[in-house]
Amino acid sequence: MSMLDRIQRLAAEIKRRRVLEVVAVYGGLSFAFLEGYGIVAGNLGVGRSLELPLTLLFLFGLPVVVACGWIFDVDARGRVRRTPESADLDAGDDRPAVPRRRRWRLRTAAFATAILLVASTWYTTKMIEAGSLSDPRGSYVVLPIRTPGSAPEDRRAAQEAARRLTRQLQGWENVSVVEDFVVEGMLARSGLADGEVPTLAEALDMAAEQDVGTLVGLSTDIRDGRADLQAALYDVGGRELLGPSLLESGAPDSVDGLVTPIAQHVLQLRAQGVSPAQLRGESPNTAAHAAFSAGLDALHDWRLAEAESRFREAIRIDSLFASAHHKLALTLYWSTVRDAHRIVVEGPEIARLSRRAVRLADLRVVRPGFRAHFEAFAAFWAGEYDEARARYRALLARDPHDLDAWLLLGSVEFYDPSLARVSPLRVLPRRNLNVARRAFERAVELAPEWQVSYGLLTDIDDALLAAALHGSCPAFAPPGEKPRPMFDLTGVGEMAAFCPVAEDSIVWLRPEQLDAERRRRAVTAALSLAGRTRELLERWARVYPDQARPHEELADWFERRRGLLGCRADPEEVDRHTQRLFREVERSVALRPDAAPSDLASLAVLHLATGDVRKARATLMAALDRVPAGAPAPRAATNLLLAFGEPERALRLTEPLWSQDTYAIRDPDGGGVLDLGDIAAPMARLRHFGAAGKSAEAGRALAALLEHLDSAEFSDRQAAFAQRVLLGMGAEAALALDAKSRSRWFRGWEDAGLEVPLVWRGFLASDGAASSTAAFRAAALLDSAVVRIEADTAARPVDYYLTGLLALRTGRPGRAVRLLDRLESCPLEFRGLEPAWGLRTLAMRHLADALESIGDTARARDARARFAALRPDADRGEH
Repeated sequence: MSMLDRIQRLAAEIKRRRVLEVVAVYGGLSFAFLEGYGIVAGNLGVGRSLELPLTLLFLFGLPVVVACGWIFDVDARGRVRRTPESADLDAGDDRPAVPRRRRWRLRTAAFATAILLVASTWYTTKMIEAGSLSDPRGSYVVLPIRTPGSAPEDRRAAQEAARRLTRQLQGWENVSVVEDFVVEGMLARSGLADGEVPTLAEALDMAAEQDVGTLVGLSTDIRDGRADLQAALYDVGGRELLGPSLLESGAPDSVDGLVTPIAQHVLQLRAQGVSPAQLRGESPNTAAHAAFSAGLDALHDWRLAEAESRFREAIRIDSLFASAHHKLALTLYWSTVRDAHRIVVEGPEIARLSRRAVRLADLRVVRPGFRAHFEAFAAFWAGEYDEARARYRALLARDPHDLDAWLLLGSVEFYDPSLARVSPLRVLPRRNLNVARRAFERAVELAPEWQVSYGLLTDIDDALLAAALHGSCPAFAPPGEKPRPMFDLTGVGEMAAFCPVAEDSIVWLRPEQLDAERRRRAVTAALSLAGRTRELLERWARVYPDQARPHEELADWFERRRGLLGCRADPEEVDRHTQRLFREVERSVALRPDAAPSDLASLAVLHLATGDVRKARATLMAALDRVPAGAPAPRAATNLLLAFGEPERALRLTEPLWSQDTYAIRDPDGGGVLDLGDIAAPMARLRHFGAAGKSAEAGRALAALLEHLDSAEFSDRQAAFAQRVLLGMGAEAALALDAKSRSRWFRGWEDAGLEVPLVWRGFLASDGAASSTAAFRAAALLDSAVVRIEADTAARPVDYYLTGLLALRTGRPGRAVRLLDRLESCPLEFRGLEPAWGLRTLAMRHLADALESIGDTARARDARARFAALRPDADRGEH
């Protein structure tokens, strides 16, 4: 039998068994049912989420229907014949022939069924594809919608309702919502004027940009002391309304109460049955909830001090408020990111708060998403970096709009302090800076005004440039060390340095692998990445021209770039960065009528850096006038007071800050931590008096510090190691003034196995320069110190100052001029404490002496004039 005969035989059997009739009936009923369900669901506003499962069910049921139609052979009288193979098709069929009209109907029904099946298959495929990209009922963005005739107060109320509804939808299973802070950024970037809200079409476009499935559009109508809140759900992909709108009415000041029924409706669509109390927050106390909400507003606006205060208030009212503990821990962490010296002080409290948030989540009903955040952050802060990685990745898999998860995943990758063994003979840092940078850039995309993202991106840029320019590379704990928080390095074994290097991607290399050519390429790549960060900042400034924060962040970017240039950079390049830095700080202060004392103090320092001493003094006075009674002055104010030769006043104004300074070193005898005790006061005094050139006061402070170390019952080795650490923490300028303390300071270093730096060996030799041998030795040590400083790309301002002084002491004025000149172009810190501002002023006096010695009287007069402008009351004998 030929193939054609077989096909004809099969077709005749299908016709005889009425398989096509069965398929036609099944397809028609399925299509009618799905259409009816869609109409009913749309009109009644009930969930249409069953459409996809039902379509799949009917589609997958088709083969079963075809099989049944073939197996159960039904004749014209309704009898079933189980003889699929025995009928002799060639002998004909004893049934009456089907009428021609009926055959036409059957063919039409079969054709229509085929079309319906193709359409259903296409529709189902599209639904599956759409569901894989963004579930229209699982991902949401809540936006205020402009309606005809809406008043400004209506639009403001809709914006506030959108913020509150967004917060009520956060943290639930199977629900992803774009954060309210991200929504505010979307509105600002859309070009709408302040207080304006988008039209429905604009809102749908914004929702599509966020790749969410459903838009919740809110509009309000306030009149006669009553607010009507209308909420409508739209399928973003199809740009169509999903059921009838919801309408809630109530008092205008009861926003949480108005949005709660809407949140319940949305969550019920996702099978999340929750009570109004659960939606308002995890605290049953309304006052605690109000303080917590105010803290969130302050945190999102980067008012960290206010946010901290509000979260502490919420905890005081309700000590079992888990979310308040977590958000307070997070606020303190962001504070340490921007002010690194706080991490030692704040670290233990952050750890306590994060652990408590996890424990409290077991005592009350806490949303699953919130609990996941508590656990992830607690793991991060406990040093469980791998666990934290996994938890943040899981959060982002559930909700790719989770801003905190992006930032903290990047933080984990940036701060992980340990090495991992990648082969039996090779170890590498576990941190992945490529992932960190992508995470921070994603955070910038979500919320361009969330400034910590830019700071963290700049931290990565700084690490790359510091490694490429100066070979400054972070050290890592060896594999196998127990997990530990980044603020606690007690008991860490020998650490190994690895350098982050920008190539095709960011890779880790040992310092010895950074040859000159590789460094050159790494600098170029790192500058390219830093330029990308700058572009993001400048785009932020363009979108928000009336905000001070973008200019503050740009100022921070230029300050960091300027700081990395080092004292050996081209003075013109340093000056360009200083001028741009000054302009950005000046703009940010101008945009803040209530600029903080710290902002004004920073501006005053930059006036000094650009050579305007008069404005520097006036702006400093304005900054100090704004300092509240009993509060410490900004650290930047100290820089100016040291430059003006007023260390006593600087000490009085900054004394409350001393308690934030802690002094501890690794014990060279035991490997643990050696607490140096309460030395904040003598350290502050010797640092201030040394930088201002007050020799008598600096000597007394040095003597007090040395007596404290002698009385602390340290071993000689411990004392020597402590003095080496304290030397780099501000003792150097004071030691340059007092030969007696200098001799005592370095006594015992060689016995402890410590090398006395070349410049200090030169000072010690020159202290006994009455003999020609001592003078010759001091001059030889000066030559070696100069060679070393000229080879050191990371040489500090104090290194140039001390070496210049040594050159004067050994009768080398020409060399002193070259060294002291460097302090004019050294890019000094302008926000935090930088004693080198005082040394910069002192260098002008010493430079004048050196210039006179070589006969350059014109430059000498200019140097003396600049010194006199800064310190008109200076006593020539004070140094």
